[in-house]
Parts: sequence; structure tokens; C-alpha cells
Amino acid sequence: MTLTFGKFKGQELGSTPQWYQNWLSKQDWFKMPVELNELQKAQKEISILSDNLKGWNGYSKNGAAIYDRIFEAEKAMDNAIFNSPDQSSPFWNGEI
Repeated sequence: MTLTFGKFKGQELGSTPQWYQNWLSKQDWFKMPVELNELQKAQKEISILSDNLKGWNGYSKNGAAIYDRIFEAEKAMDNAIFNSPDQSSPFWNGEI
């Protein structure tokens, strides 16, 4: 893994001093994996698919498949926004 931050930026993690590796392993922010919520997942998918669709002429099967996946991601995004499980939310869908 190449470090993109800190004193040893640009170096491989294994080539850094042991004290630095020990210190890094004790940091909560370094250990915690990034977990996206449903809305963020849908937004990320739409962004990636939109980039893949650039230059589409409206005729290719691959472009049509990507367009369909964007539509499904938009539906997932709407569900994440408007079907909140929080009963106090104005977007609560009424389900318990």
C-alpha cells in the first residue's frame, strides 16, 4: 500500500519505520473502513455509470444497458431518500 498522506507520503507502508507502522495501526481513523449508506452508494453508482455513458449515440446495446442501470440506481436513490425508516422523518414511508 502506498501512503497518500503524512510524513512518509509516497512510500510503501512496509518500507516505513516500525514505530510509524505501530503508531498508524493504533489510529482509529486508519483502521475504520469507509461504509457508504444507501443514498451514497446510489449516488456513486450513478456518477460512475454516467461517466461510462459519455459519448453514447443512443444506439449501442452496451450504452442502453448502462442507461438502464442508471435508471435503477436513480430508483434506489429515491428509495433511500423518500423511504426513511425513521418515524420522525418527513420521508418516513409508514412501514414499521
